[in-house]
Amino acid sequence: MPEKGSPNPPDPTFHSLPRGLTYPHINIGLRTVKDNKTIGVTVRFFTNDLPKKVGHKQDLTPCWASGSVHVEANKGKGISSRGSVTFNGIKEIPEAIRRAMSAARIVTVTKNV
Repeated sequence: MPEKGSPNPPDPTFHSLPRGLTYPHINIGLRTVKDNKTIGVTVRFFTNDLPKKVGHKQDLTPCWASGSVHVEANKGKGISSRGSVTFNGIKEIPEAIRRAMSAARIVTVTKNV
């Protein structure tokens, strides 16, 4: 977490990870290291036809609750990017991730096989 007075203080309305870290199953737009131990999934939110800043102090960046999900190509695992899957609301993101992974011929496993 940035120190007090740093140029990028944390946003109190959004829980984020320290720079460079990601959740193991979701790429949330931070820098990640590509390797053969992970499969990257990118979630992007649309921002078209919205003002640049909103809020009482004009310090918030708006986005629509809709967007797209992409599976990143990984040559080491034989995964190619198969386009994107769109979603129309935050609650649809898990299903969009499942559909994007299915299109890339990826199956999730919950126990060691």
